[in-house]
Amino acid sequence: MTNLQVINTIQAINNNSDLLKKKLPIKVLFALKRNISKLNSAADDYRNTLATLCEQHDVDPVELNDGGIKPELMTEINALLAENADVTVATVPVSLLEQCGDTYDALTYAELEALEFMLEDTPEVDAT
Repeated sequence: MTNLQVINTIQAINNNSDLLKKKLPIKVLFALKRNISKLNSAADDYRNTLATLCEQHDVDPVELNDGGIKPELMTEINALLAENADVTVATVPVSLLEQCGDTYDALTYAELEALEFMLEDTPEVDAT
């Protein structure tokens, strides 16, 4: 998982904050809790390295959102985003989510998409 994937996954989970309030199988909730902790730790490492890069280039990290970044800094940031993060994702079988809607809360498409990174044996979808 790259730093960019870590940041995007955290954002997807945060954008679906109701996901954490849903009644889901305990194995799914436990894996999600562990993964959020690991992702946040990796994101902190990324942010610290980004802050160091900005300091080396005499740029306030807030200014990154304003554009006008020096090309050499942008190259370093892109390389940092592409680096592999030290994250081992706890996975759960997708079959656990098939129970949702009966005993557990149903998931929206966006919530399922946010969990996709931790699902194993994703089933093939018959498009016919």
